Amino acid sequence: MEKFKKNLKWFILGICIIIFGLILIAITKFKVLPIDTWTINLMVNSARREWLTVFFKIFTFFGEAKLLVPLGAIGAIIGFFVFKDHLRASCYICNLIIISGLNWTIKHIVQRPRPEESLRLVEEDGYSFPSGHAMITTAFYGLLIYYLWNHTDNKVLRNCICIGLTLLIVLIDFSRVYLGVHYLSDVLAGSLLSISYLIIAVEFAKAFIFKEEKSRH
Repeated sequence: MEKFKKNLKWFILGICIIIFGLILIAITKFKVLPIDTWTINLMVNSARREWLTVFFKIFTFFGEAKLLVPLGAIGAIIGFFVFKDHLRASCYICNLIIISGLNWTIKHIVQRPRPEESLRLVEEDGYSFPSGHAMITTAFYGLLIYYLWNHTDNKVLRNCICIGLTLLIVLIDFSRVYLGVHYLSDVLAGSLLSISYLIIAVEFAKAFIFKEEKSRH
């Protein structure tokens, strides 16, 4: 059982990479997948309501760079000057830079257009695949979840915060499809790639930066 737990992250990593690869191959060949068409039609023709639009516009803001960059900077400043944890503070800054750069690079390699402008409820430019919101919020809030899970003694508080952050990630991801600025395959691919990145990044940090954590878990 202990060996299974130890290797579970690598199994998850492999599954995420395989599914991401399959989605990439599929959109390269077919451009728009049947599940993309189905979800867009569902959002536009059935699910959209005025109150839901307001709801998802609020949640999509939690994945905006204009919010996450200041939050990351504030977190780094607190880490540097309050907790004197220079290494971890640097990791949070690097986390945002790396995942943003990875997203930008893949977008410009794949160059998938966004859904038609008539479907969009908010203005967005740039390419569609993979979703930047899905990738960056999964990496940003996901790293926070990892840290809180391993460094919060109060289990009730830890569970509530981590579940809340997980729900926030899901709602941000779903908002991108609802608002018509991404296909479902963009969001799924972005989330899967970001989870893969987080697993590798955390293991790298444990092995080379926070060696004491590796011995504890």
